[in-house]
Amino acid sequence: MGTRVPALPRRAGLSARAAAPGHAGVPGRGLRLRLRVAIPLGLALLATAACASSRGEGAAAPVPAATPAATPAAAPVSAQAPEPPPPPAPAPVDAPPDVAASHADAIRELIATTGSLDRELARVDPLVAQLRANSPELPEAVWTNLEARLRNREALLALYVPVYARHLPETDVRSLIEFYRSPLGRRSLEAQERIRETSREAAGRLAVEAFGELAGSPAAAAPSAATSPPPAPTHAQAIRELIEASRVIPAAQETMRRLLDTARANPLTRDTPPEAWTRAERRLTDPDTLRAIWVPAYAAHLPEPEVRALTAFYRSPLGARVAEALPRVQAELGAVAQNYGATAARRAIRDVMGPLPQWRPPPSP
Repeated sequence: MGTRVPALPRRAGLSARAAAPGHAGVPGRGLRLRLRVAIPLGLALLATAACASSRGEGAAAPVPAATPAATPAAAPVSAQAPEPPPPPAPAPVDAPPDVAASHADAIRELIATTGSLDRELARVDPLVAQLRANSPELPEAVWTNLEARLRNREALLALYVPVYARHLPETDVRSLIEFYRSPLGRRSLEAQERIRETSREAAGRLAVEAFGELAGSPAAAAPSAATSPPPAPTHAQAIRELIEASRVIPAAQETMRRLLDTARANPLTRDTPPEAWTRAERRLTDPDTLRAIWVPAYAAHLPEPEVRALTAFYRSPLGARVAEALPRVQAELGAVAQNYGATAARRAIRDVMGPLPQWRPPPSP
């Protein structure tokens, strides 16, 4: 979520001037596409990055860190079919009804200990700023309303806690808290953001190239920044073992496939030939390509002894359970965040501009 959200292609521009109450126009299909693309995507990246931060090394995953060309991936938008009113916003609660209070408290403590939600909420401002720049026709009150919704910590926690609870029992959550408060856990948390930044450029180039090919205009490879000397063979091998033990490759592959599935549903890509999708999936999910992104990033910020200590953690019974559960947590959080972002966008516009025609329910017979 920390990446700039680019504007959609020109053909997705506004078809009518966005209007505040008392103006003649209404937001058209292009506005709906922009908000239903960029906001769910941004919240999905927020959630997946927050989930990845639950791992000692997971913040290096390239998809949550940088997928600028994934912005055109959108759910289908019908220009004619009316949409029902959005569902009610989740009410903040101390513990969801189906989660024990002590379990919910432990999950909140884990999120606070890792600092994941704080870091990702801090990135809401750049996302909203880019959306504002892409749609200057909208009143400022829309963006103020939207930003407040996207930064609603209690609403997000009320959605996230049940997801963690379904896959991580309370005993494992409390053991993870203890691990992240240990010297090794603290050092791994400190390295997360640096690992993410180091891997972001290479991951972004990979995404831009893959989605550029889907659009029929392969992007020129961006010049690479100066890189550090390659790690020692024993260090590189230790990192590969950590990647294997923590199962980040399957999790990253699943994330890439979800992005591609969303892109397939976008009306802007309906004419993309099947072989182009096959090439994109092969490029984005190739294990050797993903390792080539991660190994230098890990090596730059995690010395070999700490890499080996983290590998030992993921080979322990607790670490193995966490490595198995977190990809499922990440998948669910991505879906939850997309729904939350889409609802936030609709409600922000409705609050300021009133119900839009395309969101009104059909008339009663």
